[in-house]
Amino acid sequence: SSFRFFGCLLKSDHYQVLEKALSFWKNLSFVESGYFGAVYSKELLPNIYSPLLKAFDHWHRDVSNLAKFVLKIYQMMATDTFERCQEAEIADAEMQDQIAAAWENLEVLADLNMALLRQEAEEI
Repeated sequence: SSFRFFGCLLKSDHYQVLEKALSFWKNLSFVESGYFGAVYSKELLPNIYSPLLKAFDHWHRDVSNLAKFVLKIYQMMATDTFERCQEAEIADAEMQDQIAAAWENLEVLADLNMALLRQEAEEI
């Protein structure tokens, strides 16, 4: 869908792609009554929230400012959807932390297992 397409555009590593994609939100007719408005925010925002957060801290000032602008629009215009996306992002970050911790634990266990196997091999 077009919503996923905008999500992909906002995931781009190229600042000019990000800047051009974010500039769509400067067109108030799109935002107030159109495609980027409150009517479609439930479908659009979940696709663009994470990339907007990433762009929020972008090295290019214009990209960063535009991302902040877009986030602010949805924070004011679609508060419920914005908060759900925020909660989902926090839950995802926590899940990623848990996965990383689980992998670390597995690596430690694997190292211990290898050490035990080597010790047993030396005893034979």
